[in-house]
Amino acid sequence: MIPAELANCPKLKDAQLKENPIKDRRLYKLIEQCPTKKVLDYLRMNASPAKKSGKNANDDDEQKTNDDSFNDSNEKPKPEYTIRIQQNPVDKFSVLVSKLIINQRKIVACIIHQMDLSNPKVLKKILTIQTKLHQTVCDNRQKATIATHDLAKLLPPPPTYASQTSQSEKNQLPEPPTSRAIYFDGRVPTKIRLVPLGRANEMTAMELYRLLNDEADQYRKEKKRNTISGIHKYIHLLKGKQLYPVLMDYRDNVLSLPPLTNAEYSKIGANTKSMFIEVTGESIPTCRMVMNELIHSLIMATIMDDDGETSVPVFINNEMIIEPVVCELTDIANTQNELLVKYPAKIDLQFEEKIQIINE
Repeated sequence: MIPAELANCPKLKDAQLKENPIKDRRLYKLIEQCPTKKVLDYLRMNASPAKKSGKNANDDDEQKTNDDSFNDSNEKPKPEYTIRIQQNPVDKFSVLVSKLIINQRKIVACIIHQMDLSNPKVLKKILTIQTKLHQTVCDNRQKATIATHDLAKLLPPPPTYASQTSQSEKNQLPEPPTSRAIYFDGRVPTKIRLVPLGRANEMTAMELYRLLNDEADQYRKEKKRNTISGIHKYIHLLKGKQLYPVLMDYRDNVLSLPPLTNAEYSKIGANTKSMFIEVTGESIPTCRMVMNELIHSLIMATIMDDDGETSVPVFINNEMIIEPVVCELTDIANTQNELLVKYPAKIDLQFEEKIQIINE
């Protein structure tokens, strides 16, 4: 427990509080990421009335303070963060899952709107959160893998044609699909083509797998040690697999190759306003748990500007908007898809009271 009296020490330069077990997640974030002054300001703002009263306060004042504290403790804390869930029953977004991959890997997905990635610090923070979750709850991607995509790059363009095009020519043009859907499939690695994230050239999934193995071997020889880092740590997860899991858009553009990498094609950037998030893994409950952890980490993220005083927003109006995504098992022979999972559902997003969940 950190004494609130620390807030009365404005000249304190370094409180060295990082080793303390902190229940207050906001305070924990400030201690980890912000200067001591911000921590002291937070303690001062949140100190209980009893602690704010001085040693010379009379008995009546102390009794009143205790009564006020008791009354405050019975009131629900005012929400500090808002997550708004916006349903789209008319034009739902679907992930169509092939029977070829359903037994090998599961998927859960959602869309987050109102992102503000114009500040490079926000994008860096999102990648840091993703990396940390991969190392912890995802068990180094063995249980699950997270991938983020720019939603605008996944959707078909509106069916508009130039006015001078003749009617006969219009009839010959292919109509882009109107449904908002992408595809999770299992394919032979030599038949999957993509430009992997951070690479310049297109290659097959098998070529990428072999390239990563060669790079890992070269790294071991140069460093004369058996440990490797980065994406090379995960290549063993696809060893011996006849089919690789792959997420694709309606044009068959590869979006991700879990658990290895995303594609350059759909990566998020400064202009991204809506982000499609996929979590793939060993089971749907595991994927749900990881997605909940990711959403919680994003809404609670504290990002400070270069001056160390100004908070950088992750979401426009500091409000996260989530659009649910439905994952369905599809069968070419059967036009009726089978619901696998919809995220978020009522069992999801069970957070502390300071995070307000609004269903619309």
